[in-house]
Amino acid sequence: IKWPIAEGIGHLINLRYLDLCYNLINGSIPPEIGNLKSLVHLSLFHNNLIGPILSAVGHLINLEILDIGQNEINGSIPPEIGNLTNLNGLALDVNKITGPFPLILCHLTNLTDLSLSSNQIHGSIPHELTQLTKIYFLNLSSNQLSGLIPIELFELETL
Repeated sequence: IKWPIAEGIGHLINLRYLDLCYNLINGSIPPEIGNLKSLVHLSLFHNNLIGPILSAVGHLINLEILDIGQNEINGSIPPEIGNLTNLNGLALDVNKITGPFPLILCHLTNLTDLSLSSNQIHGSIPHELTQLTKIYFLNLSSNQLSGLIPIELFELETL
């Protein structure tokens, strides 16, 4: 069954956990998802979602886990992701995300798990990643990153 995420999802304002992994969801993530301000866990892993990560995701300020890996998400990571200061896990792997490594991710200091592998992220790995002092899983493989790995990353005790 192929189906999009219904726009009516934005009415579920008390929803805390939404896991729609391994379905055949198609279309884009509706902007109404930004109304789910109580959401702590959002997993849309392994579907057929297309389009960019919407700035509306930045309204989900209680979010601890955001997993939209293995879709067809494209474009750059919006700066509004920086509003998700409670985020522990961010998985955007195996998509078509483009642009340089977004420095805004380095301000998400509660991150323990960051996976951006298999995208089209380019440029260098920023030394600002050392601000993620709680990180223990970091996957940046299969991108178009260049340059040296910042030596400061090797000093993080959790990696």
